[in-house]
Parts: sequence; structure tokens; C-alpha cells
Amino acid sequence: MRARPQPLTKAFPVSLARQLSLLLLSIGMLSSLAANGAYSDIIDSFELTRSSQFVVQGKTFDDIESSFGTRIQSSSGLYDFHRGIDIDGTQGDNILAPTGGLFWEYREFSGGGHTVILQHDLNNTISYNGRNYDHYYTYYMHLFDDGGGGVAGTDDVISGWTPQVTTVSAGDLIGKMGNSGTPPGGGSYADHLHLELRFGARSSLEFQLANPGTTQHGFDPHLNPMLLFTPYTYASSGPGVYHQNAALSNQANAGSDINFDITYTNDDMPLLNEVTVSLEEIGSGSIVKTHTLDLNQRIGFDASSTATLDTADTSKPYFSPVTPSFTASDYKNELVVPGSWTSGFGDSDHRVNVTLKDLWENSETLSVTVVPEPRTYAIISSACLLGLILVRRRFSQPLTQTDRS
Repeated sequence: MRARPQPLTKAFPVSLARQLSLLLLSIGMLSSLAANGAYSDIIDSFELTRSSQFVVQGKTFDDIESSFGTRIQSSSGLYDFHRGIDIDGTQGDNILAPTGGLFWEYREFSGGGHTVILQHDLNNTISYNGRNYDHYYTYYMHLFDDGGGGVAGTDDVISGWTPQVTTVSAGDLIGKMGNSGTPPGGGSYADHLHLELRFGARSSLEFQLANPGTTQHGFDPHLNPMLLFTPYTYASSGPGVYHQNAALSNQANAGSDINFDITYTNDDMPLLNEVTVSLEEIGSGSIVKTHTLDLNQRIGFDASSTATLDTADTSKPYFSPVTPSFTASDYKNELVVPGSWTSGFGDSDHRVNVTLKDLWENSETLSVTVVPEPRTYAIISSACLLGLILVRRRFSQPLTQTDRS
């Protein structure tokens, strides 16, 4: 088990107003911690069962072409919350079970095409969103099915398998890569595997909303499938290691958007999960405001529907995904801290902290000082405002006899 980072606290005198704001902030943080507590249990369970067996034979993590989370969808060019990972390849590539499980079902979706579903046991029972779960599901989409035409397809691979009876082991052949299914905008997919991990429940949130009479879980079960795999060693530098990095891409001017480029030192490992942006008063260490974006738990996102999840809330810190270059392993993302969010704190007494966490809760923080409005501009602005006030007073005075002449 990994050592968890311990929270740091500071004691300092605060005003009543600040005490109230800190109380409200603490309530929000406690709510977040409750959710994170369950998520930590999930991490611990996957940590004991994660696999080094990649899911496409002959391919590596470098062939992941679209990661989990916010992205610009290649088929539409629109902002999209991707709830799986896409792995590049060619028709007929062997799809292998990354870990052992039970063959649950073979079905066809309009968007996902021919799909194999496996059920896997967790290492222990986990309480999540008010229920106890001891299993999760993996989905393998866009598979090739020859329809009995004589070419080996997924239908031939699983011929004779019995749903919810046949078991598979890690490394077993479970299907063939293809391009089945239809993108939302029409047309066809390129050959690839869309891999999903659904925790506890099979029913997606949109299915639950569209079918209220079915089993309801009340949450979107999709988690980042990278939880299944053993990552490289986490470290700040060196060969065979990875860490995520946030670099300021423009000057942190007060009243303007502050942009950060988020990249990976090892592009085989798209493991970013959580970003927390906080506005800190430097002298006291007081956190004035904070906002968290957690991809797996959808904290900071409106996950009440697919439509709202696919819409960025630009009033708070948000991800602005970089347009894909259509080459594998390009996971660069952009974090935007809106100028409206830092409004009123545009001086050198405050700074913006950005903390990144990966799926396994490794974390690192970048701090930047908010650059105040240039003093010359402030003087000019004050002079203009004073002039407007004097002019207004002049024309609001009642006319004298001299004025009427």
C-alpha cells in the first residue's frame, strides 16, 4: 500500500466574516472528503488486482490515442467527456482480457457496435454511493464481427461461450478489433478499441434516465480504465517514470484568464484524475476560494446528464481540451482559471495554487502569484473615474441665472 499524503494545517487569527467563509468552505471539503474516502477504497482494491497484461495484443500504452475525461472529439470537433480510452490498431487485432473474469454478455449498441462485456470480482466489498459492491464490468466496443462470412471475427472467438457461466483468465482472447457502431454525427469509426470500466453497475446514467422503470443506481458508473493496469514508477524525473506537469502558459494578470498547460513526462500514462485550484492569501495562508475538478467522481462537473457533462462550465476553473493532432499519445490539456473567478483578488498578496492528482493519488502543486493591474493603469483609471464624477455633478446642479443667459 502507498503512503498517503497528510493534510497540512495552519493556525492564524481570522475575522468573523472570514470564519464564516472558512466554515462554509470546510463543509464543502468534508462533503468532498466523504466521496474521496470511498474512492480511496476503490483505489486500494484495484491496487491489489491491477494487471500488466495489455488489452490489445502487440500494442502498448503508447497506442492509446484518446484518454479518459475531457477532450475534443475527433469525429465532431466538439468538447466531449470521454468515459473510456481508445486504443489504435487494425481490423482483426486480438483483444485480450486484461484480468480474469466472467463472460457476461455479447451485444450490439448503435454507437458502440459489437461489444463484449466481462464481469470481474473486486478484492473486497466496497460501499460506494450508498450501496455495497463487490464487482465491476469491462466493456470492449467497436469489435469486428464477420457475421459468419468465414473470416475470424469476435463471433467466432466466443462461439460456444455461455453468458454468465464461461470464465476467462488474464491474457485470454475475447474478441477482434474492428470499427462497428456509428458515431453520433454519422459516418464510421476508424479501427480502434473503446475500453470502458463500469464500477458496480452496468447501466450508464443516460440509460437510467431514459428507462426509469429499470434498476436505478443514481450515478454514472464509468471510471478510468487505466485503473486496470500497472503504471510505470511515479517520480519527478528519470527513465521509465511518469508524472503530470502544469506549466503557466500566459502571464497571471488580474482580471484576465490564467491558463495552464497540463502535460505528461511519459505520454504512455494518461493518468490525470483531479485538479484543485485554490486562491490563497499569501501572508496568512488563508484559502479564499477553491474549486476541484475530479474526473472519476465528476466533482466540479454537472453529471446529471450526458448533455450537461459534455458542456464546460466556464464560470469556474475548467478544462479546455487541446484540439487533437490525430496521433497517438497526445494527451496535452489546458486548464483555464477565469478572470471572473479571481476578480477582486488581483494583487500581489494573493496567489493561485494548482494541485494535480493522478488515479493513484500521487500529487504535486504549482503556485503562481496573481499579477496586479499595472499602477499607471490604475492611476489613469482613477483619474478618469474622478473626472466622470465631477462632470456628472456639474450637469446635475440646478441652473443659475448666469447659466440661463
